[in-house]
Amino acid sequence: VSVDELKQRCKLGYRAERVRRLALAVEKREGVPPIDLKWLEDDSRTSQEVFKRIKGIYGFGDFAAHNVCQLLGHFDSFPYDSETVRHFKEHHRVTKRLKMNDLAK
Repeated sequence: VSVDELKQRCKLGYRAERVRRLALAVEKREGVPPIDLKWLEDDSRTSQEVFKRIKGIYGFGDFAAHNVCQLLGHFDSFPYDSETVRHFKEHHRVTKRLKMNDLAK
């Protein structure tokens, strides 16, 4: 499936290339570094190891990598972004100058 087809049929916009590359990597197709799903699912891996490996996948930043870590059972990995910070300030009455790194503590 082409990037243009993903954009058109799935409405992925700029994410279409990332999704295409992810699918090719999982299928171990030529031209992209393969993703070893068994390695990621191995319970003996630490959260830090899994996070680092996921961050190495094209298109995955901190937020997405933390989410995937949680999906793989690493619940000590905490996904947060600017919206999370806004939510804490608005709904939990955090009054100090909260920064994103403060949430991970």
